[in-house]
Amino acid sequence: MSSKALAPPFSRLPPEIITLIAQQVKESIRFEPAPFDFRWTLPKPWVSTIHNCCLVSKLFYTHFRPHLYASICAETVEHNGHIRSGAYFLQKLYELLQREPHIGAWIKEFRVNIVDHTNILFLSSGTAREREQRQAAQHAKWAAQDKILADVLDKMPKLGEPLKASFHRLFSSRSLTHVDIRSVIFPPSLIFSAPSLVEANLWYRAECSYRWKKMLQKMETEGGAKQPDLELLPSLKSFASDDPYTLVPDTCITRWPGAFKTLRYLRLYSSVDSLKAIQKFIDSSGETLKEVQLVMGVNKYITHMKTLDLTPLKTLKHLNLSYHGIPVQIPETFTTSISSTLGSLHETASCFKSFDLAMTWLCWEDFGAPPPNPPPLNLAPLFRHIDDRLAFLADKERFPGMKPVEMKLGCVCHRSECRVHRGLLNMYSEVERCLPQLTEKGLVKLNVLGRK
Repeated sequence: MSSKALAPPFSRLPPEIITLIAQQVKESIRFEPAPFDFRWTLPKPWVSTIHNCCLVSKLFYTHFRPHLYASICAETVEHNGHIRSGAYFLQKLYELLQREPHIGAWIKEFRVNIVDHTNILFLSSGTAREREQRQAAQHAKWAAQDKILADVLDKMPKLGEPLKASFHRLFSSRSLTHVDIRSVIFPPSLIFSAPSLVEANLWYRAECSYRWKKMLQKMETEGGAKQPDLELLPSLKSFASDDPYTLVPDTCITRWPGAFKTLRYLRLYSSVDSLKAIQKFIDSSGETLKEVQLVMGVNKYITHMKTLDLTPLKTLKHLNLSYHGIPVQIPETFTTSISSTLGSLHETASCFKSFDLAMTWLCWEDFGAPPPNPPPLNLAPLFRHIDDRLAFLADKERFPGMKPVEMKLGCVCHRSECRVHRGLLNMYSEVERCLPQLTEKGLVKLNVLGRK
């Protein structure tokens, strides 16, 4: 008897019918997509699903795998005292790409998170010196485990070239639309080789940022710069990064500005020293950006601060500006920069709907013994500038759907005896005096962090 006669009736259905069945299963509200997940095997919430059928039936796996597997997910986690390193993930990913040469036609999402979450509380306890020693030891351990991953395309002893080819085959696929990479650097030239990419999230850990900065510079000078320019660029809709040096975002916007021409959502965590790089995104994508979130750290020794020109944002609907680590003695250059930045909002279009402004002050630089109580905080000059610059938002004809400006204020410690914290709490009673125009029109909502 032939093998065709032994095959179940399901396998003799036309491919179009099988595809429709698979899509119907995928869209069912009871179905939870199963990514190619290289984490430790955990109990699944489902018991008898198509996913499990694919694990035990070659027939189901053959017909349903393109529809059920839509993402690659990897995360280093601790399990029974062991930590899966980045090298383990690379080995598994390489095996998958070798086993499934046509996987590029299925994968829509690539998510990698190489970080150990289990030691965060441990590292944050004790004195400052003890924490520094533990962090140094932990970082050395992490670097030893993941040094292969850190130089993923350059120093892979056995899998270097095959893995490099597999990665390029995966990222050059037209099905890949979302990339979320956390706590590890992939060369931007690899990420931006995905022609259909619409969302790129590149997140890093600040304590290792300097090491990654040097690593990326090496990748770009020794590897990326020698590669030809990408012929087919993606059209990103969303881009996010928390690179403290803004090196990765600056590299991306400088080398491939065409990829950001249709950008709608921008989220950058950086510092006020990187305003020049942030301005490139505003200039390049100002005609399409709908929502912008900028979180910027302020250098306590700052003597000069550039200004953001928000004039190009013609289609902006939502804006969130956050400044953190502001010195208690507010530098004049900071006040001037804020005033000029907010003043440039006057040219925004009538679609502007909401604006959030967050500011925190550096009243306590460490978590050791409490420092001497800082001097009182004088917010009146800064708030008068903010009030003058944002008064134009009261024009109901121009901004019919404008919501109240939400101002979030805070300090590092939130101690009840801290003069900075008490000064911020006093703003509830002083808001009408310091923000008269916004208060009169009901366009300000004050929120002090740590208020009981």
